[in-house]
Amino acid sequence: MAAVGPAPTESLSPRRRMMVLAAMTGSLAMILLDVTAVGIALPTISMELGGSGDTAWVVNAYCLALASLVAIGGKLGDQLGKVSTFVGGVVIFATGSALCGLSSSIGMLVAMRVLQGLGAALMQPASAAMVVSSFPEGRRGAAMGVYVGVSMLFMAAGPVLGGALTGALSWHWVFWINLPIAAAMLLLIALARPASPKSAERGTDWCGALLFVPGMVSVIYGLQGATAVGWANLRCWGSIAIGVVLVLAFVRRQLNHPSPLLRLRLLAQRPILSDALLIGFTQFAIVGSGVFTPVLLQRTMGFSPLRAGVATLPLFLPLVFIPRLGGRLYDRGGIAAPAKLGTLLLTGAFVLLFLGAWWSSYPLLAMGMALLGAGTGLVTGPANTDALSRVDQADRGQVSGLTQTFRQFGAALGVATVTAAVHLKATVFGPDVRADGTQIAQAIAVGYAVTAVAACSTAILARFLLRDVRRVSA
Repeated sequence: MAAVGPAPTESLSPRRRMMVLAAMTGSLAMILLDVTAVGIALPTISMELGGSGDTAWVVNAYCLALASLVAIGGKLGDQLGKVSTFVGGVVIFATGSALCGLSSSIGMLVAMRVLQGLGAALMQPASAAMVVSSFPEGRRGAAMGVYVGVSMLFMAAGPVLGGALTGALSWHWVFWINLPIAAAMLLLIALARPASPKSAERGTDWCGALLFVPGMVSVIYGLQGATAVGWANLRCWGSIAIGVVLVLAFVRRQLNHPSPLLRLRLLAQRPILSDALLIGFTQFAIVGSGVFTPVLLQRTMGFSPLRAGVATLPLFLPLVFIPRLGGRLYDRGGIAAPAKLGTLLLTGAFVLLFLGAWWSSYPLLAMGMALLGAGTGLVTGPANTDALSRVDQADRGQVSGLTQTFRQFGAALGVATVTAAVHLKATVFGPDVRADGTQIAQAIAVGYAVTAVAACSTAILARFLLRDVRRVSA
């Protein structure tokens, strides 16, 4: 599709490029921060607001809204311009954050988390596309390394920040901290004035959204509900079945529609398919573990919220430099090397996390978290860069929407799957847990074991899909 307007790499000065990179990095940092920082505050939120059986939805409603709507955000970015879509997303996200902090019940908090997810769904595809479009070939990997790496630092620091805010002030500030970040991003965008090319394609299959969004919600709702009421519940299986049917109908419609909401035919390109799967799995892994590691530390090891946050710092050091290394590896030789090494590290990470949870051993947990940070840093940035670099800049919002749908569905599925595995042995969420510490620790270990199997499968799949894949040409 033809682009409208000048190419950003030609129109932006180095200073303005850095402003764009800072603003986009801030947006991704804010989106990721709202997963791990909230995770550390879940026990306190549960005690203050009640609704112990619904607290997992405080995380999953956000991830599910992102997974269901990010494709729409990518399409709007292509058609309306990425800058306008991004700014609208920031405003909606900030509004949702303010209202989350004002919530007086679990139900209201979950609803406002959905609003946050809508804002994030508009921001995220536009932000990744603008980073890639603002830098020339040969520097994109390094730029995306900063974009992902700094954002992952915020994600890693989220438990520390969440624990500090929850302990020193209240859990409300876990959400209100987003407001100054959002204001800074809007100022940077106003100063940088990046170009905002639009796709020449005007039609969109908006009716397809009526299949996709309810389908995604039904699948995740069924999985999450089954963990609370039991897997013998026919209503949960019915929800999963309806969701699968709706998603399959959506896929068929997109493959045959002249202006699809998600251009699924792009997945026929093996590199883009492998990138999307890698992005989806890494989010599956890190979000699922991010929810349960703070619970493990607080409920079974007696850590305070702040101490539990500090205890997750082994994620921090690898995320300082590994994403930049991944970016350099990508710039030199393409996606294959960082992806293969990263998935192997992720497999090892969850084996160690499983053993650490089963034996309630913090040293093993710390080593597992360090490998998790390293593997995530190697995979995420290069996979995003590779997928976005394989299409024209006007269509990068569409590709970003596609890959970010995999990413956010992976996050929602990760929380639901690990929760399901945990509930096979014990109920974790809520102040009225009857299981003793050993039972809870072993239940969380089961969740880590499931993720370890998924990580190993992804490592094998990556080696198969990335055979003979070459670096994308300029």
